[in-house]
Amino acid sequence: ARLKKDLRKKEDPWNDDKGITAVLSEIREISVRVAQLAQDSASYGFETRAELGERTWRTLREARVVSEYQPQADEEEPCIEPTMASELAKDSKEKFFTRTMLPRLQQLLGDDHTVLISENHRWLKGRKPDLVVLPHEYIQAGNTKLAGLAGRVAHPFAWSSVRSLVEAKLDSIDNAAIGQAVEYAGLIGGKMHLLLADKHLRFRAIWFENGAALGAVTGMLSGQGTARFVRDFLLRSEDGKPQHEVDLKSALQVFNLTAVSGSAFLGIGGSAAVYRVTSNDDGQEHLALKVFGAHMATLGEREADNISELSNLLGYPTLVTSGRLSSR
Repeated sequence: ARLKKDLRKKEDPWNDDKGITAVLSEIREISVRVAQLAQDSASYGFETRAELGERTWRTLREARVVSEYQPQADEEEPCIEPTMASELAKDSKEKFFTRTMLPRLQQLLGDDHTVLISENHRWLKGRKPDLVVLPHEYIQAGNTKLAGLAGRVAHPFAWSSVRSLVEAKLDSIDNAAIGQAVEYAGLIGGKMHLLLADKHLRFRAIWFENGAALGAVTGMLSGQGTARFVRDFLLRSEDGKPQHEVDLKSALQVFNLTAVSGSAFLGIGGSAAVYRVTSNDDGQEHLALKVFGAHMATLGEREADNISELSNLLGYPTLVTSGRLSSR
């Protein structure tokens, strides 16, 4: 009916019942082909998200690695307070749920990590997780929305710095949602934590390694002590940091620099990663910080010498400073 209405508004060759019937016939044929494709996929052993999620959750249950969250005796603070819970219950849009939770999650995680809204950016091989937790140096920000950065993870190089993902669901956490979590974890690889939450404040916290789910905790975000649990789960601090992140932090400290929030990552080549920074001495001029890996340290020193010579010839200080971060 909507198609007929739209077509009749337009002055084109399709503006007659015969043409509309032909278009509707084509749509029906496409629907039949899509249904056949789904049937063929099942016969070849491909899983839908719901089937993948059901199998994953069943495997975790059978392995007895799913537990209900139990607070410590001295823990009282919930992740979601009653006031926020009532706000979340008001709206029926997933984006509202995500962005209402975001300031609270940022408060729990502190200044060293950013909760990035990426629900409109297909940075993960065509997928777009709702929220991403990672250091701000690896964010390509679009703009600021409701007290949180909106954008994408800057480069696949930085995927290993992603601490965790958060996916919000409205009514319930079904098998398709779990299947989606498995897809995300498989694409990022390595160790990954993923928090699924719905507007009724139920959650499933699942941890992965190389795409395989290893265990899960379920509970209510309004439950006693969940603030500490959610913070520790999302930060994944016990797993340590990737070497490129350690090197960057060291370089910033040694040279008294600050990475520019939301646009620090400039790119990566065969030997080094480059970041946009400012000096803590004046904080005005933007500089480029090039960080070489340990195996490329000699090349980095040679490049610094060449740039220094060129700077002297040009009479312009293109190279501010350079040096080794350690004896590695």
